[in-house]
Amino acid sequence: MSQTEAKLSDIQFSNPKVTEWDFKRNEKYVPAKSANLPFTYSYEIEATGEFSAIVRLRAILGGAETKESPFILNATISSTFHWDDSLKDPQKYLQVNAVMLLISYLRPMITQFTTYAGYSAFVLPFIDVRK
Repeated sequence: MSQTEAKLSDIQFSNPKVTEWDFKRNEKYVPAKSANLPFTYSYEIEATGEFSAIVRLRAILGGAETKESPFILNATISSTFHWDDSLKDPQKYLQVNAVMLLISYLRPMITQFTTYAGYSAFVLPFIDVRK
């Protein structure tokens, strides 16, 4: 196994935080052998300076109150991203890498919370956020 010295990325982030967490149990849910929970997400990028922006990721897991969905979870996580002038296309980086990074922060929270709520642990799948 070879070792490589770590080089810091041209973009950094700070203070990732959950800004919204809304969970509602579905009393109409009928347990099935496997659940295919709908998962949708959206994001917004708010420039805060020439070389910084806040990225907010909203994830919705579950669905309407039907017997197929055990719950609905609406969560938002955000973080501030900083870069220097060497980054060629910060907007593209924020749209892909920042979103993937925020999903990776949200993933274990959702897994742990669904377990605490009395359901089988739900792990967000890896998703392709490229457009």
